[in-house]
Amino acid sequence: MFAPDYESYLLILVHDRVMGTSLMSPDDVNRVETHLHDRQWMVHQGTLRCPSWFQEELNRLDSKMRAWWDSWNEEWVLDRLQPEGFYVTVMHFKPAGEWQLSRHLIEFLRANDLHRFTPAEYLAKKQEAAENQQQQNEAAATEKVLEAVDNMSSKQIKEFIAVEEAIASGDTITAHGDSLRFLEHAHAETQKALEIAEEQGIVLTDGSEACINPGMDPRLAVLRRKDRS
Repeated sequence: MFAPDYESYLLILVHDRVMGTSLMSPDDVNRVETHLHDRQWMVHQGTLRCPSWFQEELNRLDSKMRAWWDSWNEEWVLDRLQPEGFYVTVMHFKPAGEWQLSRHLIEFLRANDLHRFTPAEYLAKKQEAAENQQQQNEAAATEKVLEAVDNMSSKQIKEFIAVEEAIASGDTITAHGDSLRFLEHAHAETQKALEIAEEQGIVLTDGSEACINPGMDPRLAVLRRKDRS
């Protein structure tokens, strides 16, 4: 017996449920049977339109999958046979651009084949990929920092160390020269972005409202030197 696609399976369920009841008239039952017969014939003919090489590649990927042409909706359907004896649609698309029965589609299906893994294995694989990407991002960020340090003069390095030590001890830092100009430029750009966002109706903040302690603006707070006496 030809295993039905999912829509045909639903029609079969409806047909079997109403047979011999008063829920549908004999004419309605006949219409359902005719529609079901026509659809099953359309699906069968649609499987014959699938290129043999594509179906073979699909079966290498998953022996329970098939592709067929839905002439009623003018689109390709890829579905998978279930243990219950009917097919469930995996994807459907109208041929356009990259969406064709092609080797590119086979590779796409292979890369997203969830039947190769249990849910736990799939999540572990995704987590491993995310951790690898995070390590790569951290390595790239570290490389940029090291490159910036390599380009600093001895004077700039000394100033940087002095500023860090002053911040750690609670001193107030007053910017001068290039540092002051950089901070002023950054503040001006931030204000400009806020004004543009406001004109567009987008609610943004300058960051102070997002502090864990709303009474401590990280741009304004001054650490007090501890009494070491």
